[in-house]
Amino acid sequence: MLTISTMAPFHHQYPRPQTVNTTKKDQSPDKPVTFHEILTQKMNEKNIAQRSTR
Repeated sequence: MLTISTMAPFHHQYPRPQTVNTTKKDQSPDKPVTFHEILTQKMNEKNIAQRSTR
């Protein structure tokens, strides 16, 4: 007898679910800072500055 692990039907237009493999970031001092990290830092600084002026 067949066992069904998921009840989602298979359709050729929909991709099959795949597990997401994420690796941990290495925080080494010689690694250059990414644009995203700079952007989040600037946005956090701006939010803190706006809160202190209120």
